[in-house]
Amino acid sequence: MPFSRKFKNGLKFHTLYDRFEMIISAVLLISISIIIVYSTILVVIAIFDDFRSARYFAESSAIKDTFGLILGLLILIEFNHSIALAMRNRSGVLQVRIIILLAIIVIARKLILLNYDTATVNTLLGLGGLALSLGVLYWLLTDVERRRRPPASSSPATSSSPATSSGPPTSSSPAASSGPATSSERISS
Repeated sequence: MPFSRKFKNGLKFHTLYDRFEMIISAVLLISISIIIVYSTILVVIAIFDDFRSARYFAESSAIKDTFGLILGLLILIEFNHSIALAMRNRSGVLQVRIIILLAIIVIARKLILLNYDTATVNTLLGLGGLALSLGVLYWLLTDVERRRRPPASSSPATSSSPATSSGPPTSSSPAASSGPATSSERISS
């Protein structure tokens, strides 16, 4: 089935705003993909030029420049992946957790590429505080998502039987087995 037909079939079940959001997301996805291809070509050319000009990678400036290009490319790829994931899950806009994760990656890139010889204490404290606050925010968001998820479903044998022992399950109980219980184990329990 051609892509355009799949796209049209997917659009007919959505409201007008959902369609608008999907179209804008698709345009962003394609635009960022083009930027990723262009950036990849630039990274390959830069690395090739470094090798051709016999520039040693032991120099910190060469390592920082090359690593900065690669990290920038990885940030673009992660951003593009988050847009594709939002489109695939039809979750609409990007999740806040993904945006915070991208901000953490950008701050990490800034800290790696920072010239510490000329950086002021205020700059270092500001970037450190920003990284710490984004890390705490990411942890809080992940913890909230973990708490909102329904608990793992227990097997019928463990949910219907009363908990009489306070110790850990024995090796003969289905709960202690490493794999999922087979239908005969569930029936016999």
